[in-house]
Amino acid sequence: FMIVLATMAVILILTIFALNRMLVPLGRLATAVQRFSSVDLGADNIKEETQNIIKTLPERGHDEIGKLSDVFQLMLGKINDSVSQLKNTLKTQHRIEGELQAAHGIQMQLLPDKRAIDDWRFSSYNLITPMREVGGDFFDVFKTRDGREAIIIGDVSGKGVSAALFMCVAISLVRSALVGTNKSPGEVMQYVNDGLAVRNETCMFTTLWIGLFDAKTGTLEFANGAHCSPIIHSVDGSVRWLRNVSGPLVGPLPGSEFQNYAAELKPGDTCLLYTDGILEAMNESRALFGEDRIEATMKALPQDATAKQVIDTMYDAVIEYRGKAQQSDDITMLAFRYEETKEAAK
Repeated sequence: FMIVLATMAVILILTIFALNRMLVPLGRLATAVQRFSSVDLGADNIKEETQNIIKTLPERGHDEIGKLSDVFQLMLGKINDSVSQLKNTLKTQHRIEGELQAAHGIQMQLLPDKRAIDDWRFSSYNLITPMREVGGDFFDVFKTRDGREAIIIGDVSGKGVSAALFMCVAISLVRSALVGTNKSPGEVMQYVNDGLAVRNETCMFTTLWIGLFDAKTGTLEFANGAHCSPIIHSVDGSVRWLRNVSGPLVGPLPGSEFQNYAAELKPGDTCLLYTDGILEAMNESRALFGEDRIEATMKALPQDATAKQVIDTMYDAVIEYRGKAQQSDDITMLAFRYEETKEAAK
């Protein structure tokens, strides 16, 4: 009997020792897990916190608890590395976002600083909504040295920073040609084309429309380098398109020639120019807004619609048509009206 009791006592002692040897490491492991659950992964001292937790883990061993401790320690190291990498990525992203915001400001400064322009027998209005911080759409309105109104709109291929840089070059070339010379729109377009083609290994291009409007006579001289067709809303409520195309896309092919055209506007006529962000705006079914809706929207305008009313009405029509679908391209519009008198422009 005494032998049995002694044997049972030894077994009990060994059992308690084994349980203690197992439960203490498990308790330390559970404490480490609990400490980690309260760690702020966004804190700057995350690496120090994880190292302190690793120090409290049970010593490595060949038993199951040792293996579990090893796995937990490995997991903490991986999490620490991932958090550090994520922080570095976020810092880079914030820096890029800041630079893009600065680029957006610079790009907007290159465009006319007035949305509404009123001059003798001439008024205009514009709107630009880039899909990203920077885009490839551009426009301009200014008076040339012979007294005519220069009207420019274009759309560079691609999106983002590369398109914005190409746009800056394009609009600078247009301005220098129109301000410093007496070139026709077709000649200006050829000058811009040849300038953009220099070192253009990626074959980037822009669609481009250039017009020179004489507010004394109502004559509009223009050239169209594969850009969307402008549409004119007349004072009698009718509409007509300027379908003439002068030549190919501007920029990829040096030596391209561009034909010059002319149209006559009557007092009260308003011409709408736009980029394909209007024409190709898609609804939730991915159907395009299209020319038919542009024409229908123009026909629904009041006879005395101002340039601003034309822009606002067309933009509202596109937004309504698009519904919950996201904007898929830059949106730019420029409208100008042939006013009877300066007072009428107001």
